Amino acid sequence: MIFIGIDISKLTFDAAYSLNSRTIHKQFSNNPKGFGEFSL
Repeated sequence: MIFIGIDISKLTFDAAYSLNSRTIHKQFSNNPKGFGEFSL
């Protein structure tokens, strides 16, 4: 099962997913550059 989570705050947003008991997390700036990095 895959779990996906996104938490958005004023300055940053965090994206994480869990697949087969392995969790990947990354934090991005809450601006156009950060959203561009997230979509890669």
